[in-house]
Amino acid sequence: KTVGIALATISSLFFLSTIFSTDGSASFWGSSARMDGLFTLLHFFAFFIILASLFDKRAFRRCMQISVVAGAFAALYALAQWFNAPLIVTSRGEVFGTLGNPSYLALYLLFTIFLAHYLAQNEKRREVAIILYCAVAIQTIALLLTQVQAAPCALAVGAVVAAYPYIR
Repeated sequence: KTVGIALATISSLFFLSTIFSTDGSASFWGSSARMDGLFTLLHFFAFFIILASLFDKRAFRRCMQISVVAGAFAALYALAQWFNAPLIVTSRGEVFGTLGNPSYLALYLLFTIFLAHYLAQNEKRREVAIILYCAVAIQTIALLLTQVQAAPCALAVGAVVAAYPYIR
């Protein structure tokens, strides 16, 4: 339910930004390289609705857990790039994981960081929650190593939003 509300909110904000943008066509369709337009986001939202309606709560939670594990592996690969591990493709000072672009990796890690936090907050077993927070720590380090300037800002804003129920 919370993830659905968050996706509906961001979809609404993207819709408003598309309406009030200087180039509505570019905002709606996005670029072919990034696929970042409202059209793509609405498809992701529809895909989420389909998944949420087809899976029961337990299966959907399992899917989220698999996503967090994949994010942890992406972060570990990025750390291996940072330390110039053998057999790992590296670059000059920035990590990009297997996605080939630091910005894409940062965006992906932002999603999995907050997904892991959400799962940890709702986890009854303390050991599993600790493992999830370790995944958050590894992914946060990898996020910072991408050297994408907007990533720490997005992480800070997301942390404030995640802390809101506790501040209230």
